[in-house]
Amino acid sequence: MTLIGDRTQGRRRSRLKWVVLGAVIFGALSLLVGRVFLGEVVRYRGQEMAPTLQDGDWLLIEDQDRVAVDDIVLVQASPRAVIRRVVLTSSQKIPPQKRPKSQRTEEPQPTLVPLNQVFLSCERPVHCEGLPAQGLTPITAIRGTVTGRWAFPL
Repeated sequence: MTLIGDRTQGRRRSRLKWVVLGAVIFGALSLLVGRVFLGEVVRYRGQEMAPTLQDGDWLLIEDQDRVAVDDIVLVQASPRAVIRRVVLTSSQKIPPQKRPKSQRTEEPQPTLVPLNQVFLSCERPVHCEGLPAQGLTPITAIRGTVTGRWAFPL
């Protein structure tokens, strides 16, 4: 004995499965295409770059071949990635007051940023984590440049 509504229930479930499968495939493809063409989206946590960036901001990170002074970059540091500002690039002079304490001398001598390295800094040194507040970092450690920021009100 079959009930009147049994046949339609099976069709609805089958359609629902296809709709859910299509939505999952569409979402996965959208993420893949977005990552390839737009970049990486990360959520910023911390106070080290305030007031430029606030805790909870969403950042769009794009792969860049070159970095310039004043770029905000995502740097891979262990155990996690950190955000820093590029202060100097290769072959620029490091001012004596910005040198690490171990490299400071009595006579200010011009020191150049080595090739394939950049001098990075965070805006609030007290809150810096992962890397020193200021210092030289290889360009290969930079994952990308911040090109977009979204702050959603709570």
